[in-house]
Amino acid sequence: MQDQPKLSLNPMALGWIWAIAFLVGCLVIYGLIPYQKDLMTMQKDASLAERAIYGGFHRLAWALALSWVILACIKGAGGPVNRILSCPAWVPLARMSFAIYLVHRTVMN
Repeated sequence: MQDQPKLSLNPMALGWIWAIAFLVGCLVIYGLIPYQKDLMTMQKDASLAERAIYGGFHRLAWALALSWVILACIKGAGGPVNRILSCPAWVPLARMSFAIYLVHRTVMN
């Protein structure tokens, strides 16, 4: 795909992939909310199967959703997402985040 300048998918397929990536990302972030309510109200606890499925797949699902966003933005199928993520206002935050990444171990020690 390195030599291919754009994704060769029809708009319908692109729409479905964007929807699936958005849904998967939202499920990873918000999927545990029913189990994270106030502990005093004695909400239901996740079953062993639910915890195993989430614990086993949430990192993979998040990585796939972000991979699609990166691939789509690089190959010209990002649309408004690419415009938002390419905004120059993010540059100072990105530099600050990288600097914190570099020194956080020293600060922790």
